[in-house]
Amino acid sequence: MRAFRSAVTIGVIAVVPLAFTPSAYAAGGIGRAHDNIAWAESTAAHPTTREVAFGVVAALGDTVDQTNQAVAYNHDCTGCRSVAIAFQAVLVPSTPTRVVPENVAVTVNDNCTGCNGFSYAEQYVVSSNGRTRLDGRTMDGIERIRDQAERIARSSADDATKTSQLADLANKFEALVKASLTRGPVDRDDRDWSDA
Repeated sequence: MRAFRSAVTIGVIAVVPLAFTPSAYAAGGIGRAHDNIAWAESTAAHPTTREVAFGVVAALGDTVDQTNQAVAYNHDCTGCRSVAIAFQAVLVPSTPTRVVPENVAVTVNDNCTGCNGFSYAEQYVVSSNGRTRLDGRTMDGIERIRDQAERIARSSADDATKTSQLADLANKFEALVKASLTRGPVDRDDRDWSDA
């Protein structure tokens, strides 16, 4: 299996289908332990929301179907702001028969005036040659990348700048995972890691 990466950034969606509701959209993925979800929902009561989710999971079994979602959802407010950022690495230790990961970034403004939403999702699926964990040094590096993503989420930069900055972080994220998989055997400090 060859490594692949998928990045999605979607800007403001002004017209919302009536069928969109947080529960209807999320029903397909939220609750599965191997999925990574960043859900930022802003309303008049909570006009600014930011969510950054990072996950590293092993795809065990015959199917690789992990989902990485970033959803920025503003509704029923004026001037709301939501930012959702999701990064996920999926380690594939064997040869699956079905590879159908999903990487989704959605921004919705529903019944909003002057709202701004931003979503970015990055998923990296890679053959891990039997490994199901990354070493401690790699996990520390991923934590630093997460901190940088948090700063980007809080920044007042425009969407194009955020997208560019996050794409740079995605390259670092991928390089860290690749480097970890090329090092020798894992040590006792290795761990599975996900904040989802």
